[in-house]
Amino acid sequence: MRMPRKLISKSTTDPATGNICMRRSDPWSNNFNEYLIVACRSNIDITFIWSGSDAKALVYYITDYVTKTSLSFHDTFSLVQKSITAQDVIDDDIYDDEAIDNDNNDEEQFQIQSAEHDKKYVLVKTRIDYQYRSDNLNRMCLYDFVGIFYKKKINSTDLKYLSKIAGSIEEKINQKGRPPNERFLFQKQHPQATTYLMMKYSEPYVPVLYGPQIPRRDRDNTRERYCRAILTFFVPWRTVTDLCDISQTWEDAFKCQQHLILRHS
Repeated sequence: MRMPRKLISKSTTDPATGNICMRRSDPWSNNFNEYLIVACRSNIDITFIWSGSDAKALVYYITDYVTKTSLSFHDTFSLVQKSITAQDVIDDDIYDDEAIDNDNNDEEQFQIQSAEHDKKYVLVKTRIDYQYRSDNLNRMCLYDFVGIFYKKKINSTDLKYLSKIAGSIEEKINQKGRPPNERFLFQKQHPQATTYLMMKYSEPYVPVLYGPQIPRRDRDNTRERYCRAILTFFVPWRTVTDLCDISQTWEDAFKCQQHLILRHS
C-alpha cells in the first residue's frame, strides 16, 4: 500500500507526461477527492480515464453490472418445463426389455411390496432375490447377478415370453428381429415367485458398492472380513455354508474356493 503517502498541497498536471498529481492532505489517504470521501465515508482510489474508448468501456461495464438480473420468468419457465418433459416415452414392450431398475443394486435394501391379497403386505429383503434365483443361474455370483439382472413385476409380455420358451426349437429358430431379453423365474421359496421375475439388462452394468469399502487383505485384523467379502461377491452361493463351513475360518474357505472366482468378474 506504500503508506504513509507523500503529502501534496495542491493538485498539479505535468504537460509533458500528462501525469496528474492529486492533492493529498492526509498521509493515510489515497488520491484525494473531498466529495467522494464525504459521500462514501471511506478511503478511496481514483482512476483516470484517458480516452473516449476507455470511458465507453467503463460506462458499459457499470451499466451491465447494475442492470444485470436473474433469468426472466419466460426463461425460467422454459427450463422447468424442459426438465419435466425431458424423459423418454417408451412403449410397454420396449420398457420391459430396456428399463433399468436401480432398486436392486443395494444388497441390504428392503422393499414393501403388495402381496397377492390386496389387504396384505410382505417385507422383502432384496438379497433373497439372489438366494432364490432360478436354477439356471446356479453358477452366477452375486456381483454378476446384480450387474446383469433386475427384478420386475410379471406382465402379459413376460407370460408370452415364458410360454414361447417352452415351445419347440424350430419356433425359436424362425423368430425374426432382435431376440427378447432373457427372463428367469424365482424358486418357489421366494415370497414373490408368482408375481415377479428377474430380467436381463440389454447391456451389463458395473455395480457400485455403497457403504464401507472392502477391507484390506494385507492386514491381520481385516483379513477375515476381506475373505468373507470376496467370497460373498464372487463365488456362487445360496446359503452361508456354501461359502464357509462351520469349522472353517473365512481365510481357509477363501483358499479352498478361490478357484471358483470367475476371471471376468
